Amino acid sequence: MRKYFFLLSFFFLFLSANAVEAQLFMQAPPYKKKIKQIIEWNRKGLAEKQQRGATSSFDRKGNLTLYQTPQGKSEYFYNPQGQLIKIREEGIQRRLTQISYRPKIVIRELSFHGKVYKTESYYRNSILLEEKTFVKGMELGPKFLLKERTLYQYNQLDSLSQEVHYVYALPKKKHPEKRKTVYRYHPKTKQLQEKTYLDTDGSIRKNSVFRYAQGKLTEQEDYFPSEKRLVRINYLYQAGKLWQKIYKDKNKKNVWVYADDRLVRLRSYFGDKIFQIVDYQYVFY
Repeated sequence: MRKYFFLLSFFFLFLSANAVEAQLFMQAPPYKKKIKQIIEWNRKGLAEKQQRGATSSFDRKGNLTLYQTPQGKSEYFYNPQGQLIKIREEGIQRRLTQISYRPKIVIRELSFHGKVYKTESYYRNSILLEEKTFVKGMELGPKFLLKERTLYQYNQLDSLSQEVHYVYALPKKKHPEKRKTVYRYHPKTKQLQEKTYLDTDGSIRKNSVFRYAQGKLTEQEDYFPSEKRLVRINYLYQAGKLWQKIYKDKNKKNVWVYADDRLVRLRSYFGDKIFQIVDYQYVFY
C-alpha cells in the first residue's frame, strides 16, 4: 500500500502534458517473461512512418530504471530493499528528487529552477494519513514555508473516504484555500462508486461515477459542472482480461488496446479521423 501511494505522488513529474505522447510505466507489467524494455513507436496516421518515442527500461525486479525520450531522460535509483530513493532528470528541465524513509514517514525533496519542494508523507500501518508540502528558495527565502497540506480519512474498512486539501498563499499563509474530495463505496461489494471533488466554495468541481459488471470496472463517467462537460471511459474485456480502454471527450477519443495484460497500442482520434498511433514493443530478458 505504501509503495502504491508513494509512486502515485510522482506521476505528475514525468507524465507528458499530453497523455497521448507518453505512457509512464513505474513498474514492468506482470508477464510470464521478465520485461527489460518497453519501446514506444509513434506515427501520425496510418500512412506515416513510425518514429521511436519513449523507452522505459527495467531491472529484473521490474523496477523502472531509465525513462528516455528524444527530449531527455530520467534515471531512477533504488536501495537494497527496492525502495525508490532518487530520480535524476536531464533534458529540457534538470530536476533532482531525493527520497528518504523513516518509521511512518516518507520524505521527498524535489530541486529545480532554484527552488526546493519538500513533501512529508505520514503513515499508520502503511496507510497514508497526511501529506505536507513545503517550499524554499528564490524569492521565498532560505527557510521552508508550508505550501500545501492534505488530510486523508478512511472508513472502518480502511478504504479512503475523504481527502481535505489546503493550499496556502505564499509567503503569507493566512486563510488557506480548502478543497475536498469525497469517496462513496458500495456497502456490499466495497467497490468505489462515486468520487466527488468539491471546490473552495463547496461547489462540485468534478464528479466521477464508476460502474462494474462481474466484479470488473466497465465504465467511468467524469462530469465537470462548470463546463457542462462529460468525459466517459469504458473498459472492455475478453476472456476475463482487459482488452480495450476507450476514452471519449467531445470530439476526442483515445483507444488503448491490450493483449495478455500488456498495453500494445494506443489510437487517438479527432472526430472520426486517426491523428496518432503509438505501438508498444516489448523486449525481454
